[in-house]
Amino acid sequence: MLEYFTDQQVVKFMLACEEAGINTWQSNYRASPQRQIPMIREAGCKMNWICLADPWRGSDNAKVPEDDIEGTKKCAWHASKLNPVGIAYHGMLTDQYWSMGSSISLRAS
Repeated sequence: MLEYFTDQQVVKFMLACEEAGINTWQSNYRASPQRQIPMIREAGCKMNWICLADPWRGSDNAKVPEDDIEGTKKCAWHASKLNPVGIAYHGMLTDQYWSMGSSISLRAS
């Protein structure tokens, strides 16, 4: 799928989805969406976008709740520049901390 969904294919796909009546999509804000969302907008797509904000870590080995919270806030701040209709906390973190016997709490500030 990664080979097929080049940046150009994603733009075509999103335009086709919009033409079919889909008006909202949800994605993370990692490297591919950071490139693709501006391209989608430049192509004239007006779909609503919901961002799943997740932490931007230097390493996946860092499992410190405070670092994940700050990374998630950083991701949300950067994603907000592209005017999403919403930014949701990525639940994967809750699952990871729960399985480790810990918890994480993210409060808006």
